[in-house]
Amino acid sequence: MTGHPLDPWFHGATISYYYFGYWIFGTLSKISLIPTVATYNLSLVAIPAMTASSIFALTSIFLKFSRLKFDFLTISCSVMASLTAVFMGNLQGFLEFLRINSIGSSSFWQRICIDGMQNPVINTIDSWRPTEFWWWFRSSRIINYFGPACEGQGLDYTINEFPFFSYLLGDLHPHVMVTPFLLTFIFIAYDLSKKDFTKSLGLMYWLEVALAGVMLGCVSFISMWTAPICIAIIFGVYGLHWLSNTNLNPIKLVQSISLVFVIGALVLLPYLWSFKSDIDGLAKTQYQTSIIHGFVVWGPLLMLSIPKIVSTFWTTPISTAWKYHVSISFAVVSIPWMIRLLIPEASTNSDGPSMIGFAFPITIFCFISTLTLLTLTAREGLSDRSLVFSIFSLSMFLILIPELFYVGDVYGNRMNTVFKLYYPAWILLSICGSYSAYYWLAGYIRPQKFLKYIYTFVAGIIILCAFYYPPAATMTKLNESSISGFKNSNSGPTDLEVSALDYAKQNISLNQGILESVGEWDSSGFISRNTGIPNLVNWPGHESQWRNSDPAIYQRAADVETIYSTEDLAQARSLLEKYDINFIYVGDLEMNRYTSTQLGKFQSLGTLVFGDIGSVAIFEIDH
Repeated sequence: MTGHPLDPWFHGATISYYYFGYWIFGTLSKISLIPTVATYNLSLVAIPAMTASSIFALTSIFLKFSRLKFDFLTISCSVMASLTAVFMGNLQGFLEFLRINSIGSSSFWQRICIDGMQNPVINTIDSWRPTEFWWWFRSSRIINYFGPACEGQGLDYTINEFPFFSYLLGDLHPHVMVTPFLLTFIFIAYDLSKKDFTKSLGLMYWLEVALAGVMLGCVSFISMWTAPICIAIIFGVYGLHWLSNTNLNPIKLVQSISLVFVIGALVLLPYLWSFKSDIDGLAKTQYQTSIIHGFVVWGPLLMLSIPKIVSTFWTTPISTAWKYHVSISFAVVSIPWMIRLLIPEASTNSDGPSMIGFAFPITIFCFISTLTLLTLTAREGLSDRSLVFSIFSLSMFLILIPELFYVGDVYGNRMNTVFKLYYPAWILLSICGSYSAYYWLAGYIRPQKFLKYIYTFVAGIIILCAFYYPPAATMTKLNESSISGFKNSNSGPTDLEVSALDYAKQNISLNQGILESVGEWDSSGFISRNTGIPNLVNWPGHESQWRNSDPAIYQRAADVETIYSTEDLAQARSLLEKYDINFIYVGDLEMNRYTSTQLGKFQSLGTLVFGDIGSVAIFEIDH
């Protein structure tokens, strides 16, 4: 493939979105000769497999090199890291279990205040799992604010997706596809952290730096939101290198960082050349996350991570340069707070959750982790322990940012920022949590026995509660089982519709275009969705996000409506010629929306090349 791929939902234009992940898996489909209807689901399997194996390897490396042994506990904790990353849910699933069994009063559920769960159920069910339609979807929409009494409209709608939810949903979006590639970048950064800058750096080092640059460009091309994370990782690795030995020649560090960025920019340049973003700056977050919602989302992973973070902070001897380390830690943690202060004042709420509940504790965890990281690095060099602490600090940073400000876009709130930053934070915390669990279970963390048993019991219960969601949600969708994307629901295409797709693939080129009715969450765009043949427009809400609210999107949608509904042949032909549309599709959706008289005009505008009048049909326009 050369050039930018055509947008299947905007005829005559290329995709205005980061599409490299789709290109990768689409290319694998072509190479393997596997039909695309199966490739989609195979990709959904490949991504968690690559993610889990990468996290297992990374965690085992941290544990093995820390204690110079690869025993059963190391393997178990590495497996735990993979499981928490790709199979664990948040606590919403277990709350659903309590609710369907009428556990909890009205005041309890109003205090929890999750959308769709504000009140207890009236009638219990004889099932170990919820049976309500799409109950499992609520696990990704936890954070919101419905007023002090949880009785109003949602004012802080957010998306807090996590990996297992994405796999269950079948969400092959960039934020999902980028995860194994982000972990690959972390592997490269890890190896760079082990280089000895006091010695001569050979060709292999610079090739590895160049590889880091290529991966930076690729990761950014798959999901642009991941680029700042990778940049922070590179700055962190080389910054810690310098901190571990201030006698190093800084020119080598600057050259390394510069090479990574230059190569990354060159890889990304062809995409950026025509990319149009809908970002319009930064805005202050108006509503903060409540401590309850924060715990429902992050409680299990934090319960795993906190023991090692707090115990190491508490037992690490105070450095002689403690003032310097405290100053740097405070400066780093203050960055998002300073950005918030520099953003022009906007309307803020006065009755929502306080920052003291969630934002401040996250800030404190970020501070003590960063301070411990700096102290350890100054004492023992850039060790694996230091790197794990840097991963924890970065994850806290990602969680903290949407509490203070968000990236402005077409949504006008922090929804997308929470969405795109929480996802990698989950992956990073799964590594830290299992690393911490290893030291807790191995006895390296030695609190009083009573406290240790209590904490282990409570943390174990909370983590088990989080693992209720995957089997319960999976059983809900288990009847939708097929490797073919056509057969994953009861509303799959009929044989006639499949034949229409085959005809379109064989007889309509990507440049000719096809007319289909417009929609968002229905079966509209049937041909374009399944063949890649561009229609005039579809999914206008998403296209508006990708094309910076271009008014042409909704003008096209209106013109599609006109072409289908008008009985004026001249008007319909004029619009078809305006957009250079050569084919018209009439399926069940079109037949339900428009009358036979309105659809019958297409016989006068062109030739019926597939199907029959009054059934699924494709017309070729006579120009």
